[in-house]
Amino acid sequence: MKKILNSLHATVKQIKKGDVEPINIDFFYKHKFTIIWVIAFCFIYISTKYTNLLEKEEILNLKQQMQSARTESVRASAEYKTQVREARVKSLADSMQLKLSTPEQPAFNLKGK
Repeated sequence: MKKILNSLHATVKQIKKGDVEPINIDFFYKHKFTIIWVIAFCFIYISTKYTNLLEKEEILNLKQQMQSARTESVRASAEYKTQVREARVKSLADSMQLKLSTPEQPAFNLKGK
């Protein structure tokens, strides 16, 4: 541990003095496999992040579609129940021969002063 700290301390001193050699082509030849692995892992990380983002957007889209489908099913169910109720009342009124029918025009609201 002391060796690492001493080495790091020496490196920091060299940087402060300006004694650091510029990176040349030998550095890349010496560390080519490490550089390739680092770049590959960066690409993998970015592609994974992008894939996750797309999947999250798809999940949100599907949730919205599911909510719309639920709303539509509730509306259709209510409409169906209304029609069934109206048909039952009509058939009951016809079977009792009450001579009732639905009006052609809607009722008027008369407002008094």
